[in-house]
Amino acid sequence: MTISQEKLLSDAVRFYEQGNFNQALHCYRQVDPKGSNPEITQKIKDCLLKMARKLWRQDKPQELEKVMLQLGSDQLGLAYARLRGPAELSKMAQASQGMFSMLASCSIQEDLKSGLLAMRKIPELKQFAEGWLGLLKGNTELAVESFSQGQDQCPLRTNLGLGTAYLANGDIVQAHSRLEFLRPFAARRFPQLSQAMGWNNPEQEDLFLLPYYFSKATLEELIAVEKKLLPRQENLKGWILLRIGDIKAGKSVNEAVGYWDKARYYNFSLRLDVLKRRYLAGYDPDCEIKVSKAFLEFYKELRNMPHDAQAFIEHAVFESDKSLHKFLGYEELWTPKGKWLVEPPPVEMQLLWLHLAYKQFLSHMEQILFDFEPVHTYLDMSWVEWDQFLKVLDPFYFKKETYLREKLSIVKIMKQSALICDTVARLLKLNPHLSDELLPLYVRECVKLLKDDSQNPQLKQNLQGEIASLRLVFPSDFDLMRLTILATKDTINYEEHLAAFKTMLSEPLYEVLKLQAAIDMNKSFSQCKKLFPPASLYNQSREADWRLLSAFANPKIKVTKKELEKLVEALAPNHDLRHEFFKKFEQYGEVSLPYSLLKKWSEKKLKDWRPFYHLAFYYYHEGQKDKCLTSLIKADAKAPDDIPEMSGMQKTLDHYCDETPPDLMELMKEFFNRT
Repeated sequence: MTISQEKLLSDAVRFYEQGNFNQALHCYRQVDPKGSNPEITQKIKDCLLKMARKLWRQDKPQELEKVMLQLGSDQLGLAYARLRGPAELSKMAQASQGMFSMLASCSIQEDLKSGLLAMRKIPELKQFAEGWLGLLKGNTELAVESFSQGQDQCPLRTNLGLGTAYLANGDIVQAHSRLEFLRPFAARRFPQLSQAMGWNNPEQEDLFLLPYYFSKATLEELIAVEKKLLPRQENLKGWILLRIGDIKAGKSVNEAVGYWDKARYYNFSLRLDVLKRRYLAGYDPDCEIKVSKAFLEFYKELRNMPHDAQAFIEHAVFESDKSLHKFLGYEELWTPKGKWLVEPPPVEMQLLWLHLAYKQFLSHMEQILFDFEPVHTYLDMSWVEWDQFLKVLDPFYFKKETYLREKLSIVKIMKQSALICDTVARLLKLNPHLSDELLPLYVRECVKLLKDDSQNPQLKQNLQGEIASLRLVFPSDFDLMRLTILATKDTINYEEHLAAFKTMLSEPLYEVLKLQAAIDMNKSFSQCKKLFPPASLYNQSREADWRLLSAFANPKIKVTKKELEKLVEALAPNHDLRHEFFKKFEQYGEVSLPYSLLKKWSEKKLKDWRPFYHLAFYYYHEGQKDKCLTSLIKADAKAPDDIPEMSGMQKTLDHYCDETPPDLMELMKEFFNRT
């Protein structure tokens, strides 16, 4: 071979690889003009076949015919006939060209089904005909089974059939793997298939692939496909990296965060998904992310969708089991003398601020047993400012138990009796199981308002309606019956109420209610004395017993200390009952027991913490702060650690530690040294 022939051969190979088959053909023919070299002859045939396929795809039958003449073969006769139309196909069907004539005959049938039935008669194509007939009937399982049988015989037809079957079955990933070879010319030759596969729109194609990668693909598959993605598939790359991060999070949260951050880099639309994952990952002890920072980053981005931002914050406050208050300080959102993190603050941010303040500060204050001085400001906010703040939140969250509890802590600290009653009533209607905890508070504040003649008549009328609505929830409650009598004393004779309540209470409780009603109506001592229950009703009902003891402890009932002590001995013969009854007195806060009775108990039981605990309440009501705290220190030193009262005692002592007088400090040292 001469140098010029070698160059021509080199050029031919280069042109062929570039897809310039016409130039390649020209070079090959110059290398072997006589056709004596079998290898070059085969190369010439390959060029002609490539050119013929290109012309067929371009729908150019005349040019295709010229190439066919050069090939000197009927190999492309069927393709040419299909380009020419029915007349040419009929002509070919009548010719004796074996398989090609039979296929041409199939192509000129009246409808697709008839064509496939004709194709089924060709042994070599029977399985493919069965597959397409299965698809025509909607039986994709039969179609896949039939097409698969031709895998060895004709892989091209098999892939075409299987790809279509998978597409019909919604398995876009499998369809993509089988039909990818059609993609270069699908938009021109198979436009419907191209649209169904999303090949006309790369982003749509990526969306088609997502369900598989997000639900079925293994970690190994995801890592492998991520490396093979094209530059134009950045959005899909982001989704796959996000999914890899989700799987990795089970073993290494920090590694997962790295993948999530890459996902946001490649697909900016995933920024919210990534920021949310970063926030939740922060709760993992091994994670390096700061929860507060991740939370605020996510919320700021989410504010572009106000409804979603509000739902996210409300979920964090009302439903989430995450302890956000342990990581995010309320000062990071707002301080009363500063600015909000977001101005103007959306309502959900104000809700979150209240929630964090409650968890970090207010709930602690709620557990302090004694408040020796009136509170004028709290967290640098006066009651006027608190009132305005709560009025913003009320319309949105007045039916949410969590919010009402947090609001209750504020109005209790600020001693707003009317709002205490209103908030407790709302809570009890939402959750009647809170009655043991909240009804005593409601009774205490309600009695205070109803007995205060300086109160606005409208307020008392509102209380009357509120009590009536609560009685629908608790129809047989002693306290609500008592409040009903007290609230309607100016319009209804209390004896009428008593008559209606008689069948709703046990005899001991009913007798106590009559006495309590007389006391509330300011009846004389002689009138009240006539209503004292007989001793035969003692010890039949613990509730009746402690309520009777509470009534006798009222200063309006002029019983002597000795008589009261005898009654205590009769109704609460052991110290456990005394502690239970005295705690009830402290809950309702209307009466305090005589000092002599408590003193005797403390002297008899030197190792018992309970008398000192109740002495602390006695001194508190008497306004003797030092003695109150002294008694509480004694109770705290003697009490076991697992009692419910311990938390309140310790928080109270911690709160007043800086104000503790010197003699109390010495006393504390003495008790701590002994223990």
